[in-house]
Amino acid sequence: MFLVGVDSSIIGVVTPRIMTTFHSMDDIAWYGSGYMLPHTVLQPTLGTFYKAFNVTYVYLLSIFIFEVGSCLCAAAPTSTVFVTGRGIAECGGAGIFQGTLSIVSCSVSKKKVPIYYGYVLSVQAISACSAPIFGDIFADKVSWRWCFWINLPLGSIALFVVPWLVRPTPSENSLRKSHLATRLRHIDWLGTLLFRGAFTSTRGTSATNNGIRMIALDASRIFFIIISGILVSTYQHYMPYMVTGTAINIVGAGLQTTLGTSTSTALSATFLVIAGAGAGLGGNQPFTAP
Repeated sequence: MFLVGVDSSIIGVVTPRIMTTFHSMDDIAWYGSGYMLPHTVLQPTLGTFYKAFNVTYVYLLSIFIFEVGSCLCAAAPTSTVFVTGRGIAECGGAGIFQGTLSIVSCSVSKKKVPIYYGYVLSVQAISACSAPIFGDIFADKVSWRWCFWINLPLGSIALFVVPWLVRPTPSENSLRKSHLATRLRHIDWLGTLLFRGAFTSTRGTSATNNGIRMIALDASRIFFIIISGILVSTYQHYMPYMVTGTAINIVGAGLQTTLGTSTSTALSATFLVIAGAGAGLGGNQPFTAP
């Protein structure tokens, strides 16, 4: 989960080096969106896969696909191969994200699910703010390709460890017990092909500086993800935190529209803390609501 989060954020640091290597200004947008697009498109489909098939096997397959994509990115001789590798890696990354949530829901009691989801999503938030710093170190000291080579040994360890550590409780899901053809018919193949989504954002600072600035946002988000998980587990109500978090997030987003190049770091960080508090308090609830 941490590697998937790092892979989605680290590209901001290494894009200039990749562009210099491949001389491919036209492909810059795809370095980021080519990774996040499969993540968005595949979530509904992967949810059905985890419902229809053995959770551990689908999770292991997702890790393997992520490793294949990372290997392609690291060894890519051209920009086209690199973009292809990014897309393949995130097909696996999307499965890892969805699978982690599925494993948590299968492995702990329903009352503890919110707080464990909070821990899982906190890992992703930590990876988002640390990735630019790691990427800058790799790109400066070794090569941008090591931002992707590093996934191979760590992911290989996960392939061997997961079957021993992941022991979800037996499911009474009737779909999982049905014939293979029946399970495949439940997957919305056409919807997966038609679903689209991507975005890009920029700011006039270095990637490393952006990573440091993001600590204000992600530290606040991590803190309130954990707090909301504890509150939901204790009081068994999720709607108040969802509504309140959304309202706070709107305020934080509105304040960020006033930022300019002359805005002080302290004021910028304050606005990010507010937005992070809203995202942390309310963003986790759709995963834990019954």
